[in-house]
Amino acid sequence: MAHRIEIFTKVNDTKSKLMKNRLNKLGFLVDSAKVVEVYTINKDFTNKNLEKIAGM
Repeated sequence: MAHRIEIFTKVNDTKSKLMKNRLNKLGFLVDSAKVVEVYTINKDFTNKNLEKIAGM
C-alpha cells in the first residue's frame, strides 16, 4: 500500500522565503509561500510504524 508523507516546517524557513521572493520577482505577488517535501512510500506499515514515521 502506498503512503504519502508530507514534511513541512512550522515556522518560516529559508526555502519558503526564497520561493516567495522568486514568485514576487516574476510578478506573482504573493504574501507567503510554503515549500513542502512530499514522499510516496510503497510499503505496508503498521499503524504504530506510521506514527513513528510521522514523528520524525
